[in-house]
Amino acid sequence: MAEELSIKKEAVTFIAYVNDKKKSTITDVHLIDRKLIKWSGGITDPETKKLLSKSFDLQINHFNTENDLLEYVSLAMPSSLKVAYGSDNESLFDLSISVDLNDYKGLIIELKKYLKILTQ
Repeated sequence: MAEELSIKKEAVTFIAYVNDKKKSTITDVHLIDRKLIKWSGGITDPETKKLLSKSFDLQINHFNTENDLLEYVSLAMPSSLKVAYGSDNESLFDLSISVDLNDYKGLIIELKKYLKILTQ
């Protein structure tokens, strides 16, 4: 995705939700799981706290199931532009692109079109 959008690969951060971080085999991605939030409401993971304190120019959200934790992280992340695709909850984002969740090429085409309009 970084190449298609002319973004440096080092400037891209991926976050994924898993049922249990300790059992996951996913690499090169910041993982979150249900243990992220304390009962008192705070975030338990120092790396996630650090991530949520960084500013991002663009945030692309790729999920289509209701998940309060994903929505919380998406809303808590300081981003100039929050884009969703495949999501039914359009009210959480600045821009919602209506393409199928598996239509990666369609996402890139539409995202480039909107980014060009927004950055003119």
